Amino acid sequence: MISLLIILLQIFSQSNKQFETQLKNYLDEKLSTCDSYEYEITGMPKNYFRLELDYDREFIINKNNATVPVKLYDKRNNVSLSIVTLKIKLYKKVLVTIQEINRNEQLSGTYFERKVIDITNIRGKPISDLNFTEGYRAKTKIKRGSVLIEELIEQIPDIFYNDKIILHAGRNGVDISTEVIAKEEGKIGDVIRVVTNDNKIFKAKIIDKYNVSLIE
Repeated sequence: MISLLIILLQIFSQSNKQFETQLKNYLDEKLSTCDSYEYEITGMPKNYFRLELDYDREFIINKNNATVPVKLYDKRNNVSLSIVTLKIKLYKKVLVTIQEINRNEQLSGTYFERKVIDITNIRGKPISDLNFTEGYRAKTKIKRGSVLIEELIEQIPDIFYNDKIILHAGRNGVDISTEVIAKEEGKIGDVIRVVTNDNKIFKAKIIDKYNVSLIE
C-alpha cells in the first residue's frame, strides 16, 4: 500500500514538473514582446489526475494578475475546464523622460533615455521606440522620470488653428481659390472647418500644409 502511494506521488510530481515546463514555454510565447518577466503561481485547480494548457481559450492579464486556461482530466479521462492564476511582473525597455515636457511641445530624442523597467501597472501603452523625425508633440505636461505612453502624445498637425491657407473649389478642371483661416487643427486627409474673409464657414479636406479642398 505504501509503495503504491509512493508511486502515485512520484507520478503526480513528474506531471507537475512537466506542466511547469509547458507553462514556462507558454508564457515565453504570450509575453514575447517583453524583455523579461517574473511569475508566481497563486492558484491551482484541485482534484484532477492530469492537467494541460488550453490553447483554445484566452490568456488574460489584468495589471499584475494573469489567468492561464487549462483542461483537467480525471482517471477516466473525462475533461473539464479550469484556470491557473499567476502573479506576474513584466519588464520592458521603454522611453523614460529625463526632463519635464510642456503641453504641445515637440518631442526630441534628447528628452528621453531607454530603460528596462517594470511596466506591469502602468496605465496606457508604453512606447519602446519612436521616430521623432515624423513629428510628435505632448498632449499634456509630462513630468521628468515618466514612462512615455501612446496616450500622452500625438503627431504634430499639418495645419494649425488660425493658419492662413488656400481653399480650392470648382469642377470640370476649373479651380476657384481663395484665402481662408483654419478654425481647427488637422493632418493631411482630415476634414476641418475654415472661415472666409466675409465670415462664411465651410468644411474642407486638407491637401497639404497650405491647401484644402472644399467639401460640398
